[in-house]
Amino acid sequence: MPGRLAQLVERCIHIANVTGSSPVATTMLTAVILTHNSAGSIGALLENLQWAAEILVMDDDSTDATVEIAKAHGARVVIHSLKGDFARARNTAMGLAKRDWVLFVDSDELLDQALIHSVKQANLHTSQYAGYRLPRVDQFWNQHVTRGEVWTAAHRGIIRLVHRTRGEWRGKVHEEFVPTGMVTTLAGSLIHHPHQSINDFLADINVYSTIRASELTDQSRLKTTLQMIFFPPAKFFFTYVICGGWLDGAAGFAYSFMMSFHSFLVRAKVLSRDI
Repeated sequence: MPGRLAQLVERCIHIANVTGSSPVATTMLTAVILTHNSAGSIGALLENLQWAAEILVMDDDSTDATVEIAKAHGARVVIHSLKGDFARARNTAMGLAKRDWVLFVDSDELLDQALIHSVKQANLHTSQYAGYRLPRVDQFWNQHVTRGEVWTAAHRGIIRLVHRTRGEWRGKVHEEFVPTGMVTTLAGSLIHHPHQSINDFLADINVYSTIRASELTDQSRLKTTLQMIFFPPAKFFFTYVICGGWLDGAAGFAYSFMMSFHSFLVRAKVLSRDI
């Protein structure tokens, strides 16, 4: 009887691989979404992630319908005040996840079908990797932006699919997963819809620059006046000219300029103690 059961399980896995779906992979995976007043985008993302074994929403005290929408889609919701520390929220989510593998997706992102297929076929049950990089393409001003500031994310990918015991998140803002083992890159893309207006962009960089300035101050990594003067234009030249931001047209210029302004705000807030 045990032999017949093993044959049946092996046959099911074989059929799943042939038909392009891997139940073993998806049953080992928790999808995590950090949210804050994300009612406008969370529904589409939750539909996009229905194949995952568990969806865990870490909500930062939303005052809109984010929580209600998440629960209506079957997600498990945990109220977790961000307090300006994204890495802490992600590490907490890994501790709460019911599966060993955790897929982190922001509320303004979607997985394309190629990436969903790659995740399902990643053989997570036998994987020795600590994590997987997912290429991310920004949709900005109604076009794909893949150069300049976002070149690394678009072409090299960012670590978002991780084993919960093989690394940790670090950095209060612009946080990164630091793995204890090897990582590799999956095919497909995360489609990112950030900063849909200049007003949104300005509001975001004001918030994130304050968090970053506070982090640098806490670490006694104080900035100098010369850094405030020269680093932002140098960054703009690097991202817009060297990294090819100009190839993305007006959107590429705006993206490089705004992120250079973010760098200026960080240094200005550190020097002025305006945090």
